[in-house]
Amino acid sequence: MPTNAQVAVLRAGSDHLSVEDVELPDPGPGQVLVRNLGAGVCHSQLHEIRAQRDQTYLLGHEACGIVVSVGPDVRLVAPGDAVSVSWVPRPGAGTPWRAGAALANGEYASTDEMVFTWGTHSLIDQRYAVRIPPEIASDVAAVLGCAVLTGASAVVRTAKVEPGASVVIWGAGGVGLSAIAAARHAQARPIVAVDVSDEKLSLAYDFGATHTVNAAHTDPVAALLEITAHADGPSGADYVFDCVAQQSTLGTALAAVRRGVLGSSRGGHLVIVGVPAPGVGVSARELLIGQKTVTASLGVPTDIGTEIPLLAQWCEGGDIDLQALVTNRYELQDINRAISDLAGGRVRGRAILTFP
Repeated sequence: MPTNAQVAVLRAGSDHLSVEDVELPDPGPGQVLVRNLGAGVCHSQLHEIRAQRDQTYLLGHEACGIVVSVGPDVRLVAPGDAVSVSWVPRPGAGTPWRAGAALANGEYASTDEMVFTWGTHSLIDQRYAVRIPPEIASDVAAVLGCAVLTGASAVVRTAKVEPGASVVIWGAGGVGLSAIAAARHAQARPIVAVDVSDEKLSLAYDFGATHTVNAAHTDPVAALLEITAHADGPSGADYVFDCVAQQSTLGTALAAVRRGVLGSSRGGHLVIVGVPAPGVGVSARELLIGQKTVTASLGVPTDIGTEIPLLAQWCEGGDIDLQALVTNRYELQDINRAISDLAGGRVRGRAILTFP
């Protein structure tokens, strides 16, 4: 029988969300119904909201919840399982169906990313749900599916940071803090957090930063070159992760990457983790002359079915403190305040929605 749920709805042409009652149908083939415990509020949703599209949307792409029911042919999870919901699909073919819900006026609200989590329940394809230990299944585990996955995977999967490498993390929000924790796990040193908020930089130390730089108060490139000085070669970081990806941060992040020595060594690596606006880029000349490498990482590993449980083990073992990572909680009815706080820089770590 249908499930009564509440979801946050972004009406066509609006940047204001409304909380509406919907009836979600029973799961179809390959589909899973999840009762959410918590859902992350990610910066990428700000771009979607500001776009003011001509369609009505449901949003949210990371959550933690309990499987209520499953449809035919579901093999990956079962009713009663604690799961992480992510915007990244597991390998394999999914159901030919776009996640969404029929609203009271008959309009269908769909999604861009095949999942929606800003609601009491999510009806999704099974490939977006991963079983996690029930011991960590709570509202804060919502951030496993994007913030932790994106930040940590950029360090240990995309860049494959080795012990002793120097690492700079630009942006100390939820993704950046997860990247810092992953750099500590990889035994990198030094690990330098860069931000414009002293509050965020203070939190970065708790996640493994050995140094911090406030880019609003000092020349960040000069400070980073001093911290990463090499006795036997050019200064600069072996790896710089830009979790902000604005034009201003990308330029300075690339300048902080270690230069290579012509004829003897390559330079360091810039890894773009944040979502840049159209037209934002880096200097090809700096890449060439400095023999530097730039790559991008959506934090997507080969299979979230193995990666998310591994990150859950990190959390159980204390490598990533989810309670400290989540700094702001909101009920679903306060979704617009959550969006405003995120846009205004008032979220120190990661914000989540909670569902009593």
